[in-house]
Amino acid sequence: MKKLFILTIFTLVGAILFQGFQCSSREMTTAKVAFSQKDYDKSIDFAQQEITKNPNNGEALLLLADAYLMKGNPKKAAEYANKADKVIKDPKLMQRPKLLINKIWVESFNNGVENFNRYYKTNQEKFLDSAIKDFEVGKLVRPQLLEFYNMTGQVYENKSDSISAMSEYQAYLEKAKPELGIFESKLLYLQMPRPDAIVKLGKPVSSVPFPTGGEDSLITDIYSLNGKDLYVFYKDNKKDNNFTLAGLRYDPPENWLPSEQSQWASFQTTPIASLAQYNYNHKKYTEALKYLKLLGSLEPQNTNVPAFMVDIYQSIGKMDEAYTYLNELLAKEPKNKYYLCQMGDIYQNDKKFTEAIDYYKKALDIDKYYDNALRNIASAYKNKASIRQKELKDIYDLDNTKKPNAEEYFPDLRESAKYFTTVSKSDKYNNDYKVYSELANIYFVLDDKAQLNNMLEKLETLDSSVPAEEKESYYLNMMKLYSMLKNSEKMEYYKNKLQ
Repeated sequence: MKKLFILTIFTLVGAILFQGFQCSSREMTTAKVAFSQKDYDKSIDFAQQEITKNPNNGEALLLLADAYLMKGNPKKAAEYANKADKVIKDPKLMQRPKLLINKIWVESFNNGVENFNRYYKTNQEKFLDSAIKDFEVGKLVRPQLLEFYNMTGQVYENKSDSISAMSEYQAYLEKAKPELGIFESKLLYLQMPRPDAIVKLGKPVSSVPFPTGGEDSLITDIYSLNGKDLYVFYKDNKKDNNFTLAGLRYDPPENWLPSEQSQWASFQTTPIASLAQYNYNHKKYTEALKYLKLLGSLEPQNTNVPAFMVDIYQSIGKMDEAYTYLNELLAKEPKNKYYLCQMGDIYQNDKKFTEAIDYYKKALDIDKYYDNALRNIASAYKNKASIRQKELKDIYDLDNTKKPNAEEYFPDLRESAKYFTTVSKSDKYNNDYKVYSELANIYFVLDDKAQLNNMLEKLETLDSSVPAEEKESYYLNMMKLYSMLKNSEKMEYYKNKLQ
């Protein structure tokens, strides 16, 4: 499904004011006069003549960059701005090419995002091509700026050019090695609460709050690590009035402006997830696992990662490696609720429900409100009960003199209902029809008519809030429930809604 990109649009750090150098040659003087008269072709011609005579004339190089920018050729402007930045050594003049470079890459990024959004509005591929050109210009002057590679990769994915997209994503990770090294060595992860990150990193040298004027607020903590600057970026998650880790920048290039070095930026995991999926689709399971492990370390709360990993390990017949991987993580951080929950997820995907429950309980001992653990332990208890119910049925089918004793699995169903009820009160799951469907099914089996009716009433009120892409699943689920209850009127009602 297409969606508009809502990104932090970069802003310019200063205006470019063209100021003359002293002792200009005839060519240089003519070029400057032509520029002031907006005759950019003539300005370029005479500035090129000056460069032929004096290749290291920073003034001429800057004038060429300005003229090409005014002519709508940011690529050539970027080329000459880079050259000027390399040759100008006078401390009084060194800011000028950097300010011009800032202007070029910021405009390129913002134009690229705008073209990307135009594509989503119009479905015209020409806007994707324009976005790629914009982002490529930005890379010419700021090759270490990660977001250019992330965005270019997403453009190529929309063009169905997977090879080019993966190349951009690999470049993103290559450029991000300094930051990834910090994540790994300091045991940091995205969405880590700021107090926890400060425990890992120590007290920052300084902190800069940044109210955005909108819903979000940002904080940057600044450290000196191994003699190099480390910027740690946090975002107010609004849920529990706490700031959580959103990204890092370690040892930014010296030729960046100070404002660029410290500019707030989030670390994107889209490149990692896409590389994992691409390699999985091409049956390159070892590569896919490499990216999944990286994704899991950065997003330990991502419940899709352990399920995906189990799928791969099962495909290659190496489930032991899945447990080894999580045990290695837990050896480093035995009280990490995300790793404990991931281990529970792996056991549950491996249909070892008793072991899964043990790990979910360990996670809940650390955080009794952890919604993923609550949701998954509820499922584990229900799955465990379902297995025992089936076993008893099979015994009865073989020997109908042995009547099944429902109390052998009812306790697990009651535990499941308890956890489903608890998680239904969380922000994440309080309007999740799947949770209430699970509860309705449990109360049907337990023959608790009052609670069953409560769940059905709740499910019916959720109709208008179910996302469009889940409507079909929701209506099928309602049909299944009312079929189970032999309520033909309600079943027909949802059948019509489905159609």
